Amino acid sequence: MPLASSTTADRPAPNAQRRRQWAIVGLAALGVAGLLNLWVVHTNVSRYQRLHDHPVAVLVTVTDCYGNLSGSGSTVAGYTCHGSYHLNDQHFHEVLQGVTRFLTRGTVVAADVDSAHHSFVITAESVSTLLPPVWAPLPGLLSLVVVAYGAVALRRRSTRV
Repeated sequence: MPLASSTTADRPAPNAQRRRQWAIVGLAALGVAGLLNLWVVHTNVSRYQRLHDHPVAVLVTVTDCYGNLSGSGSTVAGYTCHGSYHLNDQHFHEVLQGVTRFLTRGTVVAADVDSAHHSFVITAESVSTLLPPVWAPLPGLLSLVVVAYGAVALRRRSTRV
């Protein structure tokens, strides 16, 4: 007598309601990720506009600077420098954005500070290169399109059942 084997025909069908709930959770998570992406893009574009239109000029004294290695580890991919500056009788010690070369400790660099967030400081020569890529909001928009499509598909499926 052969041993009883389990086949897919013997197994119960997956719970359709549970699949629908997981689809809703997945779509909600994708929607939240899409909205967060759009919010980050909007925040960065707003910062770039402020830096172009209303920069706050400061002189930053470099406190340390080191090279970042590329993925292969054989070449320098960029530099991370920290600097300190005074603004409105407050002392700041922040990462200096837009550094394209090695700066020794004590070097004084002209920089611009975001008028809304004084902790964001970028070299004055790099402000003109700040442009968000035109495709920056694309991931957020695509995820919202997928969410809308998925919601319509779930709605159609629930009305047929």
